[in-house]
Amino acid sequence: QADIRHKLQEIKVPDRHRVAMLGYTRKLHELMAASDVVVTKPGGLITAEAFACGLMLVVVDPYPGQEERNTTFILEAGAGIRVWEVRDLPVKLDPILAATTPTVTAMAGEGSCWGQLEDYRRRSRYLGRPDAATVVAKYVLSEASWRRMMREEATTAAASARREARAEPPPPPPPPPP
Repeated sequence: QADIRHKLQEIKVPDRHRVAMLGYTRKLHELMAASDVVVTKPGGLITAEAFACGLMLVVVDPYPGQEERNTTFILEAGAGIRVWEVRDLPVKLDPILAATTPTVTAMAGEGSCWGQLEDYRRRSRYLGRPDAATVVAKYVLSEASWRRMMREEATTAAASARREARAEPPPPPPPPPP
């Protein structure tokens, strides 16, 4: 989105962070594999991809409806943060990227001592299903999928037959005009 991209490009990024602003690309999987954080709108596909890669999400400007619900899910799961204004990105993200002290979960023996970023990434990884496409493809190509399809087809045909048996005949057509 051009309006957000323009706002993002105006933000001064500290030299210690590597940032690239890209338009459409076919290499998103490669970029995500080399990333720790994704700053994005929370559409379903990008959210699922970020989870599969174990990336922290920074949600910016979600659309009402599904993207708002995705945002709620991300925040409640602890897999990301929401930034209300693009100009607040450094204020919200710098402390997370800079934190190297043990977090509460690390002190409880559940996380690493790398700080908040690793905790966000760990929770994102937990939600991810990197093998989802393979699981679906195997099911679709399996005997179980074929049997289910046949069972559903038979059930649908039987239900249609029952409806037709109960249905009243249609009313006769109106008489032709004189």
